[in-house]
Amino acid sequence: RYQIHSNSIKGMELVPISNIATVVVTGGDDNSLSVSLLLTYPSNTGKTAQVSTVSIPDAHAAAVSAVKVLNQQISCDIPSNTESIEITVASSGNDHRVKIWSITVDPTKPGTQGITVGFLLDAYSSVADISSVGLIHGPEKGLPMKSQAHGSEIKQSRLVVCGVGMEMFAAESDRALSA
Repeated sequence: RYQIHSNSIKGMELVPISNIATVVVTGGDDNSLSVSLLLTYPSNTGKTAQVSTVSIPDAHAAAVSAVKVLNQQISCDIPSNTESIEITVASSGNDHRVKIWSITVDPTKPGTQGITVGFLLDAYSSVADISSVGLIHGPEKGLPMKSQAHGSEIKQSRLVVCGVGMEMFAAESDRALSA
């Protein structure tokens, strides 16, 4: 048992990164977004599970009810010869905001030293009581990007926000989402 929010968790995504390491991204009714690195070991090793958590208090102005992994990739730092996992996550909730976060996890660093969370984007959504966020993948299966040809088939990924209604977003630039 490990408490990462002051009350209930409203949304969660799991990103397995190795046989023993999983990144757990959660949103809670305490308005925070938390990123945990969970290390689990086979029972015959004598080691117990380890959890390291970085929380962003007040990530939203109200409960965070939805989180969605948009993209993940392995990044290699040539000078130090270390690999880290880069994860892009969307979060949303009762404040009518859709936010995009960049998470970097280096499982070789101890505790929270290997977890970095950065804020990327913020957009308003007219959907009330947002309960879930989904992703419709374009051919690149990455972050939403502006389409090249107006009226053509979907050539990009789209973020779908659901609650009392639905809204679909595409990114117009590195710093904006558009409906």
